[in-house]
Amino acid sequence: MAGILPLTTIDNAVAYFGSTGQGVQWTDANKAVLSKMILAISQAFENYSSHGFLLADETESWKINTDFVWCYRWPVASIASVSVSATGRKSGLAAFSGEYEISPNGKGILIYDVPEGALVQATYHGGLAADTASLISSYPDLEDLTLLQLVSEWKRHTMPDRTGVDLGGTGNTQWNGEIKLLSHVELRLDQNYVSQ
Repeated sequence: MAGILPLTTIDNAVAYFGSTGQGVQWTDANKAVLSKMILAISQAFENYSSHGFLLADETESWKINTDFVWCYRWPVASIASVSVSATGRKSGLAAFSGEYEISPNGKGILIYDVPEGALVQATYHGGLAADTASLISSYPDLEDLTLLQLVSEWKRHTMPDRTGVDLGGTGNTQWNGEIKLLSHVELRLDQNYVSQ
C-alpha cells in the first residue's frame, strides 16, 4: 500500500496559525511536531473516509455480489489488470478476459459477467493527487479541514486531558472529552470524501 499524502504543508500551517492569533514560536522543534501532526491528521482523514488520497497503484480483492466494486483509491485513473476466481479462492485467480471499466462516478470498477461469490482482484491507478501541492490546488477544502483540525489538536497536544484552567479572570479553558475529529470536519468529509 502506498504512503500517506500530507494534506497541507508546514508553511501553510504556520501562516494559518498566525492568522488565528496562536502566538506560537516556530522553532525547528515545534515545526517537527507540526509535521508529525499533519501526517497523523492526514492519515486519520484517510482512515475515517476509507479513501486513499495519494495517487498511486493499488491492488485490491473483493467477493463479487454485484458488478460494481468500490476502490480505496478513487477516482480511478486506469486499470492495469483484473483477475477472477469463480470458486472464490485466491489460489484460483486467473487473468480475466471479460469486460471491465472504470465506473461513471470514478469511485470504482464495473466488472461484467462474473458469477456472484467469485473472488476478483484488480490492480489499478487512482487517488486524488500525486503530491501535496496538486492536492491543495485541486481540493482546497480538504486542506482547510486539515488546518481546522490541526489548530484544535495543537492547542491540546501538550495537555490532552486538561479539564480546566483559570486564566486569572480572563476566562477559562477546558477540554471536553478525548481528542477526536471535529464534528464539522466529519460532516464535510462525509459529504465529499467518504467512500461508501
